[in-house]
Amino acid sequence: MVHHNSSKKVVILGGGIGGMIAAYKLSLTGFNVCLIESKSILGGLSTTIKLEDCYFDLGPHAFHVQIERAVNEVKDILKDELGTSFFNSEVYFMNKYMAHPLTLKDVLLSIKPSLAAESIFDFIKARVANKIEKKVDASFTDWVTNRFGKKLHDIYFGSYTQKVWGRDPKNLTSTFASARIPVTSLGEVMRKMVFGSLFEKKDGHSHSPYGRKFYYPKKEGIGRLISVLKDKLEALGVEIHLDSHVRNIIMDGKKVKKVICRYPNAEKTIECDYLLSTIPINDLVKSVRPLVGEKILKSSDKLNYRGLVLLFLIVNKDRITKNNWINFSQPDIIFNRLYETKNFSEDAAPPGKTGICLEVTCDKGDKLWNMPADELYKICEKDLEKSNFLNPKDISYYSSEKIEHGYTIYEKGYEDHLVNLIEYFDNIENLITFGRQGLFTYTNMDHSVDMAISAADYLQHPENFKTKIRAKDLFHNYILSY
Repeated sequence: MVHHNSSKKVVILGGGIGGMIAAYKLSLTGFNVCLIESKSILGGLSTTIKLEDCYFDLGPHAFHVQIERAVNEVKDILKDELGTSFFNSEVYFMNKYMAHPLTLKDVLLSIKPSLAAESIFDFIKARVANKIEKKVDASFTDWVTNRFGKKLHDIYFGSYTQKVWGRDPKNLTSTFASARIPVTSLGEVMRKMVFGSLFEKKDGHSHSPYGRKFYYPKKEGIGRLISVLKDKLEALGVEIHLDSHVRNIIMDGKKVKKVICRYPNAEKTIECDYLLSTIPINDLVKSVRPLVGEKILKSSDKLNYRGLVLLFLIVNKDRITKNNWINFSQPDIIFNRLYETKNFSEDAAPPGKTGICLEVTCDKGDKLWNMPADELYKICEKDLEKSNFLNPKDISYYSSEKIEHGYTIYEKGYEDHLVNLIEYFDNIENLITFGRQGLFTYTNMDHSVDMAISAADYLQHPENFKTKIRAKDLFHNYILSY
């Protein structure tokens, strides 16, 4: 047990990876930390579920290598329990499995010659036209069309985006496309068509096909990082509240005074000197008392999330594919992605078995969200067979899990609404909102870890900062500029 040498009380909302890292860093230097999590376990999206003798993450989680400070933090926590590997992925497109992300080489060799020729012509025309006169990127559709041409938008990028996010790509912002799709020069694309991966170059895009290395726990899935962190937090004396929902955040001028939490059978008021939040930013704003203005409340209602239903399958095969995940772009396949657990860690399933997780995106409360697991499984069974991935007879077990806040939906105009919320919270002197949900972003785990380290650094050494760490700066530094 650490004897706290600081009288400063920090309340952290959200027990996912970001909240836990912040709690860990602060408790190491003697802060009195209270971590509040609405679920019955810690981990958030970084949770691993054990089904029979197999481990399943809530979607494919791995630790990227781009942010050195974040990587070093995880290495220090897991030490020799952390393994390294290299990504492999494919896309099921036009009833064929191809390298992911799609290259023009794949398009040229794998689809009808007439469609391939039209796609390549459109691509070159778009690149040349954009060089002559910079085109306006008013939407996801514009951004993709201006860089890849209309045909590739229509047959791949647009249809896949419509499937995953459930929105017309014309109604999604162009900044979403730039954040998710790596773009190489015309010369680089043509070189890859001729030489393939020979002389392959790296780029700095967080979703680049060239950034292949990743870190992952050797055993027990990404949840091993969570369980080790939990043990460290308990040893450091961090106060952990599970099954605890934030009811109200009580303000005193421009400072948070206390947090009121609701438990299944009780309420508790916790006073604090600082509040760090990783919960959805629109949930956070609705809990503030006195109530925020009508403009802020309306903006919070304009930020929407895409839900997920995950279907976990135990398969009586030692391994099905070499890929970490496969994207399914075709609208006639119900799931948009699957991942194979053994391609992250050999320990994920015993010999002779492997685990497959299917991702089905939906909106909370819609037909897919409310569909009984048995019914969803039957549809997935047919689609697995139709796509020649596996024989359903080899499946020995299945289970499902729902995730309400799966993906942030970057609808046109969302930036203005998010800025309204961010500017409001940036004016609160002792509050920092960060992380995937706290900034309404679609980021990787390493981003969340690095943001947590920055937030802890600020509370530990405010004299090293000219101003309070602002959500606006975090958003700019880690995600996009607005």
